[in-house]
Amino acid sequence: MNLPTEAEKIIERYPPGRSRSALLPLLHLVQERDGYVTQDGMREVADILEITTAQVQSVATFYTMFHLKPKGRHVIGVCQNLACTLNGAEDLIDSLEGHLGVQCGETTDDGQFTLERAECLAACDLAPMLQIDYQTMHGPLTRDTGVALLESVRAND
Repeated sequence: MNLPTEAEKIIERYPPGRSRSALLPLLHLVQERDGYVTQDGMREVADILEITTAQVQSVATFYTMFHLKPKGRHVIGVCQNLACTLNGAEDLIDSLEGHLGVQCGETTDDGQFTLERAECLAACDLAPMLQIDYQTMHGPLTRDTGVALLESVRAND
């Protein structure tokens, strides 16, 4: 992907003098191209928008949808809000950390899974639950069914 070419198309959507409004879509393009928002990508966006790298970085670090380091092929987000916590989310997290050999926020050595805590995923009826790749939700889960779910994801790759 040629970022300057794609950026030009996006910037054209905004009124003259409002190119900075394209910052979020451009960060999404960098993440799509590079797999995460790299320092080089932030510098590139800053140059395109004629703003400082610090301004780009302040936005990239504010939003949790932007990843500042590589993620695994699958991102597993375990809900940690009240309903999930009361129904065993910490046990589920502990089980998944032990099975994967990583702590929340880390990626497995094989690059297959990144495990992270998630704020409310709006599925309290599935508590405790997790989301795979920001798309599919699964629950209610136990220590064993959570591990089995990850193994089924691994087997289907």
